[in-house]
Amino acid sequence: MYHISLYFDEKGTDKINKLIKSAEKKTGCTYMSDRNIAPHLTLAVSAGEGVNAGVSDIVRLVGLRVNEFSKFKLKICSIGCFKPHVLYLQPVMSAELEELVKFANGIFDGVYGTREKNAYMQYSRIEHISIAKGLDEPQMQAAFGALYANFEPFETEAAGIKLENTNPRAVIKKWEFF
Repeated sequence: MYHISLYFDEKGTDKINKLIKSAEKKTGCTYMSDRNIAPHLTLAVSAGEGVNAGVSDIVRLVGLRVNEFSKFKLKICSIGCFKPHVLYLQPVMSAELEELVKFANGIFDGVYGTREKNAYMQYSRIEHISIAKGLDEPQMQAAFGALYANFEPFETEAAGIKLENTNPRAVIKKWEFF
């Protein structure tokens, strides 16, 4: 499975990592660190068998249009949860973010052998930045408490996008915005 995700400037990445660490410290659940999951916002996901053949096409198609996008401010406004296991930060949907979601989903739509995963289909999802995963109910409550105590809305800069393999986790290609 592959995904195209948005990554952030160093300041925003550090702030998000501190929130991840505060949730881990409070819960003992180190899912994010154990898997080296860097702060990101998933824009689109491909799922299914036989997608390896599409990687070069995905890289080529992203490369053809990625220069249409530039760095932009992303406001992180809220914390939330997907019951029962995920705690996340939620950004404000901006025109720039919406265009990136459309772009990334269009890439996977256009590549033979790839499909969007239903949970990540455009217009049927909540844009989010995962802070903790794999939580049970007491851990969720503890992690939410840690975030509630440490979170203030903030801005970060959208620095670029990357194509990643999710299992094993590996960056295939990274494109920086200018």
